[in-house]
Amino acid sequence: AAAIARTKLKKASKALADAQAAGHDSADKLALSVAELEQKSTTAAQALADFEKAQGVDPEAQKQAQVAWAKANAAVRKLHKNPPADGDDTSNYEQQLAEAEATLAAAKQHLDSLSES
Repeated sequence: AAAIARTKLKKASKALADAQAAGHDSADKLALSVAELEQKSTTAAQALADFEKAQGVDPEAQKQAQVAWAKANAAVRKLHKNPPADGDDTSNYEQQLAEAEATLAAAKQHLDSLSES
C-alpha cells in the first residue's frame, strides 16, 4: 500500500507541475489531490514502519540482502549465458561458476533467514 501511494503521489505531482506550467484552470483541483495523496502516502509509510517494527524486521538489512542476492544471481546467469567456446579450457569457467553458485546459495539463505524472522 505504501508503494502504491508513493507511485500515485509521484504521478499526481508530475501532473500538477505540468498543469501549473501550462497555466491550466484544473491545477487547483490537482493541488488538492496531491495534498490528499501526500497524506495517504505518509499514513501508509507510517503504518508500514510500525508493522515492520512490531515484526522485528530491519528494512535496510532486507534491502541489502535482496541486492546481494540479485548481484549473485546476475553473475550466475552471465556465466551460464557465456560458457567457454569448444576447445577452450573449462576448468577456470567451472571454478567461477561453482563460486558464483555458492555465493548465490549463501545470499538466498541469508535473505530467507531475514524473511523468516
